[in-house]
Amino acid sequence: MKAHFSDADGTSGTSTFRYAKYDESGTVITPQPCDGVTPLYLHGTDADRDELIEAIFAASADVHLIDLPATSQTVLVNMDAELSFAKVLAEQDIELTCVTVVEPTMESLTNLTPSLDLFPSASHVFALNEKLGSRDEGAYVIYDGDPLEGIPTSTAKQRLAALGDRGAEIVIPKIAARPLVIASQYMIPFGAAVYDQRIRRANRMKIASWLAKAEEAMRPADHLLGLVPSDRPRVILVISDKGGVGKSTFAALLWERLLREAYGVTYGSDDSTDGAA
Repeated sequence: MKAHFSDADGTSGTSTFRYAKYDESGTVITPQPCDGVTPLYLHGTDADRDELIEAIFAASADVHLIDLPATSQTVLVNMDAELSFAKVLAEQDIELTCVTVVEPTMESLTNLTPSLDLFPSASHVFALNEKLGSRDEGAYVIYDGDPLEGIPTSTAKQRLAALGDRGAEIVIPKIAARPLVIASQYMIPFGAAVYDQRIRRANRMKIASWLAKAEEAMRPADHLLGLVPSDRPRVILVISDKGGVGKSTFAALLWERLLREAYGVTYGSDDSTDGAA
């Protein structure tokens, strides 16, 4: 399997900071190695957006993961109207998955139906971020519904279920802020943070436990995320119209799983000093 990762927020994107490879002058290397990330610019010029389209086909990847910037839905609507983006992918026998990262806020929840409308023929995954609260705490009651409270199941949840095998719902498990904040200062992969001796052992253990929970939580959508062998290539768009940490976190979690499946990339050992493999 060949996997490719693009950050459509350019060189300022979180995914670029975390996974891109740089030369001695601090410039992003072009082209990136297989475990790097290619910076693209969705919010740039028309030529920049054309480059994004070219990159999808030039990568010739079995799975092409694209971390989209905030407020990307409007641009994608215009791109599809101008370029018939989804139609061209289908004509090239490329499957499309849209992953919408969801927060338990009305602003985020009302964004789900537009996500489904964006590419109706695509597969869709809702990734419920538990950072601000879990289902057990009632954080997603407006999405799930509650007969006792007189709250109906949301239209978006019903429509996702109606997609059958083309729809899946997963969660991004909660982790205490401290371990990730400490690890984030080094801008390294999550898997590398588990072994980085600059981070205290207790925090590394918490990150390792969280990664294991996240991988298990993602499994219901593996067939839509390029983690199950397929004869057809797949493009995965990670969307959160308001941006936020949850979107880049999910993209990172998925990329590290794809790297392991595609290239056998793992990170370090408990004897390592810099988190490198």
